[in-house]
Amino acid sequence: MRSRNELLEQILVGHSSLFHEPLRGMEQPSQKRKHGSPTTYPRLRFIARKAIRTAIFALFRNFLTCYSASTPHGTWLDLQRQSLKPYQPFPSNPAYPLATRFCYTWLFIMIAFANMEMLMSAYAVLSVALGLANPRDCPCMFGRLGDLWSIRQAWSKVWHQQCRRICSAPAIWLARHALALKTGGFASKYVQLFVAFGVSAIVHAAASMLVHRSWEDDGSFGWLLGRTAAVIMVEDHVIELGKWLGFRDRAAWRVLGFVWTVGMVAWGCEGYVAKTVSHGMWVHEREIDVFGVGPR
Repeated sequence: MRSRNELLEQILVGHSSLFHEPLRGMEQPSQKRKHGSPTTYPRLRFIARKAIRTAIFALFRNFLTCYSASTPHGTWLDLQRQSLKPYQPFPSNPAYPLATRFCYTWLFIMIAFANMEMLMSAYAVLSVALGLANPRDCPCMFGRLGDLWSIRQAWSKVWHQQCRRICSAPAIWLARHALALKTGGFASKYVQLFVAFGVSAIVHAAASMLVHRSWEDDGSFGWLLGRTAAVIMVEDHVIELGKWLGFRDRAAWRVLGFVWTVGMVAWGCEGYVAKTVSHGMWVHEREIDVFGVGPR
């Protein structure tokens, strides 16, 4: 039989592999310098910083959640049950103007961002406080806003990387081993891209199907394959064309890239957002309305 220490060691290894390893690949050099090594970075300071971060994102999440409940497409669960403020599905014909769809889509994205960053920060506090992880094992869940200058960057560095391994592993295996494509070549690069986003689409679609108990995928495949992977492929070639024409990396190009990315990310997932919200995503359990923006 395994000793208690061996069992505890296996639990710690599994814990690190499941929750911390996926984030290490996206950790920025500045984060590594900030966190330092386990022997040099004070645990209490790390816990205090992450606790403050948790509180900030909890307030941000509260504001966004309450605001989404105040929109025509959201409500509190008790108001929904009493038919005092039933939520309304997104209109399809005629659809909302572009600016309205853009704002609702980014509200949806920011709610997801705030929820995940709040939970991961709280989890980092518990992990370090209980000795399950070192400060360097707990980077922020999301990357730097400064890297948001292309759709590829948005998905590979800025957005969370919790699905990176399950998406990239089959893509790499198929391209390099099953098909034996040349590493770094056109075919290998884009087989990996589309397979990785295909796996991500399966993950999101499966979640929708489990909730709906039907084959309804909320448009996951159209969003992640048709409006994301395909657009990244076009974007890559536009960037390469710019380099071939002699354009260099400048701040102005990054600002333009930021505007492009913010707009195209919203365009890519607006259909998914409309369907999930129309199915009641913004019907929340009532909570304390700290900022007074929610329905009464």
